[in-house]
Amino acid sequence: MNIRRAHKKRSRVDLAPLIDVVFLLLIFFMLTFAVQGQGMDMLLPKESAAAEPPQQPVVIAIQTDGTLQLNGQMLTLDALLGDLKQVMQNRNEKQVVIESNQDVRYEVFVQVLDITRQAGVSDYSIVM
Repeated sequence: MNIRRAHKKRSRVDLAPLIDVVFLLLIFFMLTFAVQGQGMDMLLPKESAAAEPPQQPVVIAIQTDGTLQLNGQMLTLDALLGDLKQVMQNRNEKQVVIESNQDVRYEVFVQVLDITRQAGVSDYSIVM
């Protein structure tokens, strides 16, 4: 008597979809990490032998009614440029802190930013 043995069908894993997914992931990561111009320039502090005492920040406060204060002294928008140039002349750090709230008119805020730029300010901190 001849008994046939049942042949088991061997299941095979199709590798084509797996290879497609791997190549897509490879292309995705290559494109995301190879984009030029990504990042930002940073000014890192330089090491110095003698530590200088930190300077008090220059603070410009803009009130809701449009009045200004430069380091606690009231002044007008027209006088801000001259006074700020004089203050910035003797400073190493050209940084200004602008204190304002959300109710200040946008026009006044932009004018203050423009005046500070004309006075030589390069770094801003905006506190709202």
